[in-house]
Amino acid sequence: SAATRSGEFSAVVSPNLDALYPGLAIDVTYLADGAQLKFVPTQTNIVFDESSGSNPSFFSLNTWENTADPMLDLIPSLANDVTITTTVAGNPEVIVAAGNALVAKLTLGGSNSEPLTMRIGNGNALDNVGNLSSTTGVAILENATVAMDQDTLATSQVIIDGGTLVGNGLVDLSSQTSVGKLTVTSGTISPGFSVGHLDIDGDLNLTAGGELVIEATSETMRDTIAVTGEAILEGTLTLDLTGSSLQGGESIQILTAQSITEDLSSFNVVGNDELLFFLRTEEIDDDMFALFSEGFYEGDMNRGGGLPDLDDVAAFALALTNPRGPGGYSNTYGGTSHELGDLDDDGDCDVDDIDDFAELLGMPLEQLVERIQAHSNIVPEPSTLLHLFCSGCIISARRGRWLQREKVK
Repeated sequence: SAATRSGEFSAVVSPNLDALYPGLAIDVTYLADGAQLKFVPTQTNIVFDESSGSNPSFFSLNTWENTADPMLDLIPSLANDVTITTTVAGNPEVIVAAGNALVAKLTLGGSNSEPLTMRIGNGNALDNVGNLSSTTGVAILENATVAMDQDTLATSQVIIDGGTLVGNGLVDLSSQTSVGKLTVTSGTISPGFSVGHLDIDGDLNLTAGGELVIEATSETMRDTIAVTGEAILEGTLTLDLTGSSLQGGESIQILTAQSITEDLSSFNVVGNDELLFFLRTEEIDDDMFALFSEGFYEGDMNRGGGLPDLDDVAAFALALTNPRGPGGYSNTYGGTSHELGDLDDDGDCDVDDIDDFAELLGMPLEQLVERIQAHSNIVPEPSTLLHLFCSGCIISARRGRWLQREKVK
């Protein structure tokens, strides 16, 4: 209580309410001198009215049906568990823009629903109007999309199970007592509506069935996600570079988090067939890590960013003779030798790749072998050097037979 009250809550979140008191919701009564919170039975009497139009406002009475009393018009409040589905085609949008929507729990879509979207915000990040708050959690199921439009989704947990989260804005999962989590069991997170940014105040768990889609047109114009807590990435990362101007050696910062566990089941790149892309995690500040993707031309063994040239021969030789040991390729250049040196796609960078490397350089094979042998004395590994010696002998023998055939002609 206070002498006077001004304003109302834009969000009410209770992380443990469902576990401790199932079947209860929190309601707020605003008084002249403060606000009163009380526990009330959860209500499920408000459902989405499919006849409300193509883009109904959350705050319009016509958007909802009161199944308990059809004559009594109501808009969902903190006491209501709300499930929004539709049988109407055309992907109707429920728009949260004219105020702050507060519900007990929100479920969107499902296998029996046609596609639908809930748009949170009005494109103005400064007005603090157009937020959605769910006391206990939000579930985004198949056929459902939540489109963040510069405002906030505040709750204790978000589960994406077949649905999609897109746009620009804040998913606020934090509270004084716990850190909430956004979990993708299946479905997609895709920042922006083309290139954009999502903030997640809490943890992110992209499980094996989830997908993160990142669009980028350059190093600076790309989707990003900022996670204040832990990011566990076990699903699919798709990097969409359609129409991009990325060059070899350039990198894209995809995600930041307090800690990153990257164990992706799949990493796909679309829209760029010229470069090979790899992921790396780097500490960019105290207790802050970033996930990057960087692209190189095949055969760019020194990772200089350009097409393969003579400067890559020494790195290629090191990849053949000492791929992982002290002072070897991985320690010197980063990454693994086969990433850019496995030119015959057999899973390893070895002497079988010399022919293809010579072709990339536009260099006669015997000349390349001589250069590799000259560099190979920096790290003597007998088995590899024996292969190189044998390769040189074979090349010389082949060349001798060719010269003999030419003389016969």
